[in-house]
Amino acid sequence: MNSRALRLPPQVAIAALAAVLLLTGGCTSSPATSLYLLTAVPEPAPATRFDAPVGVGPVLLPDYLDRLQVVTRTPSGELAVSDTQRWAEPLQDGLIRVLDENLSALLGTERIVRFPWPRSLAPEFQVALEVLRFESGPDAMLRLDARWWLRGGSGDVILQPRTSRIEVPTGAGVDGRVHAHDEAVARLSREIAAGLQQVATRR
Repeated sequence: MNSRALRLPPQVAIAALAAVLLLTGGCTSSPATSLYLLTAVPEPAPATRFDAPVGVGPVLLPDYLDRLQVVTRTPSGELAVSDTQRWAEPLQDGLIRVLDENLSALLGTERIVRFPWPRSLAPEFQVALEVLRFESGPDAMLRLDARWWLRGGSGDVILQPRTSRIEVPTGAGVDGRVHAHDEAVARLSREIAAGLQQVATRR
Protein backbone atom coordinates (compact mmCIF):
# COMPACT_ATOMS: atom_id res chain seq x y z
CA MET A 1 0.00 0.00 0.00
CA ASN A 2 1.40 3.42 -0.88
CA SER A 3 1.38 5.93 1.94
CA ARG A 4 0.88 9.58 1.24
CA ALA A 5 2.52 12.32 3.33
CA LEU A 6 0.13 14.66 5.00
CA ARG A 7 0.67 18.16 3.67
CA LEU A 8 -0.59 21.13 5.64
CA PRO A 9 -1.25 24.56 4.20
CA PRO A 10 1.78 26.86 4.80
CA GLN A 11 -0.13 29.10 7.24
CA VAL A 12 -1.18 26.11 9.34
CA ALA A 13 2.34 24.63 9.34
CA ILE A 14 3.90 27.91 10.50
CA ALA A 15 1.35 28.31 13.29
CA ALA A 16 1.93 24.75 14.47
CA LEU A 17 5.71 25.23 14.50
CA ALA A 18 5.40 28.46 16.50
CA ALA A 19 3.20 26.71 19.07
CA VAL A 20 5.71 23.89 19.46
CA LEU A 21 8.60 26.33 19.92
CA LEU A 22 6.63 28.33 22.49
CA LEU A 23 5.75 25.25 24.50
CA THR A 24 9.28 23.87 24.30
CA GLY A 25 10.82 27.14 25.36
CA GLY A 26 8.49 27.40 28.32
CA CYS A 27 9.37 23.93 29.50
CA THR A 28 13.15 24.32 29.20
CA SER A 29 13.64 27.85 30.55
CA SER A 30 16.10 27.88 33.45
CA PRO A 31 16.13 30.13 36.53
CA ALA A 32 17.94 33.42 36.18
CA THR A 33 21.59 33.47 37.27
CA SER A 34 22.68 36.03 39.89
CA LEU A 35 26.23 37.40 39.74
CA TYR A 36 28.18 38.58 42.79
CA LEU A 37 31.46 40.43 43.38
CA LEU A 38 33.73 40.50 46.39
CA THR A 39 33.81 44.07 47.66
CA ALA A 40 36.33 46.01 49.72
CA VAL A 41 35.18 47.10 53.18
CA PRO A 42 35.74 50.82 54.01
CA GLU A 43 38.55 51.40 56.51
CA PRO A 44 39.56 54.53 58.46
CA ALA A 45 42.72 56.30 57.30
CA PRO A 46 45.83 55.07 59.16
CA ALA A 47 47.82 57.35 61.46
CA THR A 48 50.97 56.85 59.37
CA ARG A 49 51.47 55.95 55.73
CA PHE A 50 53.25 52.80 54.59
CA ASP A 51 55.52 54.08 51.83
CA ALA A 52 57.22 50.89 50.64
CA PRO A 53 55.69 49.26 47.53
CA VAL A 54 53.72 46.08 48.23
CA GLY A 55 52.87 43.25 45.84
CA VAL A 56 49.72 41.17 46.37
CA GLY A 57 49.84 37.58 45.11
CA PRO A 58 49.99 34.93 44.09
CA VAL A 59 46.79 33.69 45.69
CA LEU A 60 46.26 29.93 45.57
CA LEU A 61 42.82 28.31 45.87
CA PRO A 62 41.84 24.69 46.51
CA ASP A 63 40.34 23.00 43.46
CA TYR A 64 36.82 22.99 44.90
CA LEU A 65 36.81 26.81 45.05
CA ASP A 66 38.47 27.36 41.68
CA ARG A 67 35.17 27.90 39.90
CA LEU A 68 32.63 30.66 39.22
CA GLN A 69 29.79 28.97 41.12
CA VAL A 70 29.22 29.93 44.77
CA VAL A 71 30.08 26.99 47.04
CA THR A 72 28.39 26.25 50.37
CA ARG A 73 28.69 23.40 52.87
CA THR A 74 25.61 21.33 53.70
CA PRO A 75 24.62 19.91 57.13
CA SER A 76 26.05 16.52 56.08
CA GLY A 77 29.41 18.11 55.25
CA GLU A 78 28.94 17.89 51.49
CA LEU A 79 29.83 20.80 49.24
CA ALA A 80 26.94 22.29 47.27
CA VAL A 81 27.77 24.07 44.01
CA SER A 82 25.07 26.53 42.90
CA ASP A 83 23.98 26.74 39.26
CA THR A 84 22.23 30.09 39.73
CA GLN A 85 24.56 31.95 42.12
CA ARG A 86 27.92 32.78 40.59
CA TRP A 87 30.90 35.04 41.06
CA ALA A 88 31.15 37.64 38.30
CA GLU A 89 34.90 37.02 38.06
CA PRO A 90 37.21 34.14 39.03
CA LEU A 91 37.39 34.03 42.83
CA GLN A 92 41.19 34.16 42.68
CA ASP A 93 41.04 37.45 40.75
CA GLY A 94 38.46 38.84 43.15
CA LEU A 95 40.59 38.02 46.18
CA ILE A 96 43.67 39.72 44.72
CA ARG A 97 41.63 42.78 43.75
CA VAL A 98 39.96 43.18 47.16
CA LEU A 99 43.18 42.52 49.09
CA ASP A 100 44.77 45.26 46.98
CA GLU A 101 41.96 47.70 47.77
CA ASN A 102 41.81 46.81 51.46
CA LEU A 103 45.57 47.03 51.99
CA SER A 104 45.72 50.32 50.13
CA ALA A 105 43.20 51.79 52.57
CA LEU A 106 44.71 50.15 55.67
CA LEU A 107 48.28 51.23 54.83
CA GLY A 108 47.38 54.61 53.36
CA THR A 109 49.27 53.99 50.14
CA GLU A 110 48.66 53.61 46.42
CA ARG A 111 51.97 51.78 45.95
CA ILE A 112 50.41 48.34 45.66
CA VAL A 113 50.71 46.10 42.62
CA ARG A 114 48.92 42.88 41.80
CA PHE A 115 50.54 39.62 40.80
CA PRO A 116 51.91 39.11 38.22
CA TRP A 117 53.83 42.39 37.95
CA PRO A 118 56.57 43.48 35.53
CA ARG A 119 60.16 43.57 36.74
CA SER A 120 60.15 47.34 36.52
CA LEU A 121 57.47 47.38 39.26
CA ALA A 122 58.99 44.72 41.53
CA PRO A 123 57.73 45.52 45.07
CA GLU A 124 59.81 45.75 48.23
CA PHE A 125 57.35 43.46 50.04
CA GLN A 126 55.27 40.62 48.62
CA VAL A 127 52.17 39.04 50.20
CA ALA A 128 51.73 35.39 49.16
CA LEU A 129 48.53 33.62 50.15
CA GLU A 130 47.11 30.10 50.12
CA VAL A 131 43.39 29.77 50.84
CA LEU A 132 42.53 26.55 52.66
CA ARG A 133 38.79 27.11 53.17
CA PHE A 134 36.36 29.83 52.16
CA GLU A 135 32.66 28.98 52.30
CA SER A 136 29.57 29.29 54.48
CA GLY A 137 28.02 26.38 56.34
CA PRO A 138 24.65 25.30 57.72
CA ASP A 139 25.40 26.99 61.06
CA ALA A 140 25.11 30.46 59.45
CA MET A 141 28.87 31.04 59.69
CA LEU A 142 31.33 31.89 56.95
CA ARG A 143 34.81 30.42 57.48
CA LEU A 144 38.01 31.62 55.87
CA ASP A 145 41.17 29.68 56.64
CA ALA A 146 44.27 30.99 54.89
CA ARG A 147 48.03 30.57 55.14
CA TRP A 148 50.05 33.67 54.23
CA TRP A 149 53.58 34.94 54.41
CA LEU A 150 55.68 37.93 53.40
CA ARG A 151 58.71 37.99 51.11
CA GLY A 152 61.26 40.70 50.54
CA GLY A 153 62.25 42.15 47.19
CA SER A 154 64.92 39.51 46.72
CA GLY A 155 62.39 36.70 47.30
CA ASP A 156 63.55 35.82 50.81
CA VAL A 157 60.88 35.03 53.41
CA ILE A 158 60.83 37.83 55.97
CA LEU A 159 57.70 36.70 57.84
CA GLN A 160 57.20 32.98 58.26
CA PRO A 161 53.84 31.49 57.20
CA ARG A 162 50.95 32.40 59.44
CA THR A 163 47.52 30.79 59.44
CA SER A 164 44.48 33.02 59.81
CA ARG A 165 41.23 31.37 60.88
CA ILE A 166 38.31 33.73 60.51
CA GLU A 167 34.62 33.18 61.25
CA VAL A 168 31.91 35.67 60.30
CA PRO A 169 28.15 35.28 60.92
CA THR A 170 26.17 35.26 57.69
CA GLY A 171 23.03 37.26 57.13
CA ALA A 172 19.87 36.04 55.45
CA GLY A 173 20.04 34.57 51.96
CA VAL A 174 22.86 34.60 49.47
CA ASP A 175 23.33 38.37 49.88
CA GLY A 176 24.13 37.84 53.54
CA ARG A 177 26.62 35.11 52.67
CA VAL A 178 28.36 37.31 50.12
CA HIS A 179 28.63 40.19 52.61
CA ALA A 180 30.17 37.73 55.07
CA HIS A 181 32.78 36.86 52.42
CA ASP A 182 33.60 40.58 52.17
CA GLU A 183 33.99 40.95 55.94
CA ALA A 184 36.17 37.83 56.18
CA VAL A 185 38.57 39.19 53.54
CA ALA A 186 38.59 42.54 55.36
CA ARG A 187 39.65 40.84 58.62
CA LEU A 188 42.34 38.90 56.80
CA SER A 189 43.56 42.16 55.23
CA ARG A 190 43.88 43.73 58.68
CA GLU A 191 46.05 40.83 59.88
CA ILE A 192 48.26 41.11 56.79
CA ALA A 193 48.54 44.90 57.19
CA ALA A 194 49.65 44.39 60.80
CA GLY A 195 52.27 41.90 59.60
CA LEU A 196 53.58 44.40 57.06
CA GLN A 197 53.84 47.10 59.69
CA GLN A 198 55.65 44.64 61.94
CA VAL A 199 58.36 43.76 59.40
CA ALA A 200 58.71 47.39 58.32
CA THR A 201 59.63 48.49 61.84
CA ARG A 202 62.45 45.90 61.92
CA ARG A 203 64.23 47.48 58.96
